[in-house]
Amino acid sequence: MRQASPHELGGDQWRIYEYVTRHFIASLSPDARYAKTKIGILLNGETFSVSGKTLLEAGWMDVMPGNNVKDDKMPEVAVGDEFHVSDIRLSSGQTQAPGYLTEADLIGLMEKHGIGTDASIPTHINNICERNYCGIQGGRTMVPTKLGIVLVHGIQNIDPELTLPMVRGKVEEYVALIATGKAKAQDVLDYAIGLFHSKFRFFTSNIDKMDALFGVSFSSLSA
Repeated sequence: MRQASPHELGGDQWRIYEYVTRHFIASLSPDARYAKTKIGILLNGETFSVSGKTLLEAGWMDVMPGNNVKDDKMPEVAVGDEFHVSDIRLSSGQTQAPGYLTEADLIGLMEKHGIGTDASIPTHINNICERNYCGIQGGRTMVPTKLGIVLVHGIQNIDPELTLPMVRGKVEEYVALIATGKAKAQDVLDYAIGLFHSKFRFFTSNIDKMDALFGVSFSSLSA
């Protein structure tokens, strides 16, 4: 066994080879150790805090330098120490919306809620992409399309449960009980059919809400 060189591979092949090799070596390396310090400050009755980390042993981070902990050591202080305020600033800002899920994030959430299997989860993801509910962009980020957003909002207006994992997850939970002998197949089948039949009837009786939302969001073909 010998190490490959950039001249033998080059380009993306070398970058992939280097990453996989570093990741494997890092998995066999010692743990990284760092100390975290948090300082609490009482100022005119209000409590503020600041924290920082100091790297003690790099461990596997020596092999994966891109994952190094930033060393922002805090000053040495003791309980009861006093200090003088040199500057006070009031800054305005706003919270940032969370980013879109990646394909891996979605798979993790589906597994967490018991939706799908290792074999069916990729099919579910492929279906929503083929139906133009979302698209996969850089970093395998799943970005919803206008059609997907309007569809979810329309379903939420009629039956919010259909946009939550509980309905599908509960059915799959009952299906799993069949395999362990804790439930009868016919009972689970009757439950699932009854559940979705009642939701289908309720949904179709309120479909005008969906029609109105799509009418506002999309122009007609004759326009």
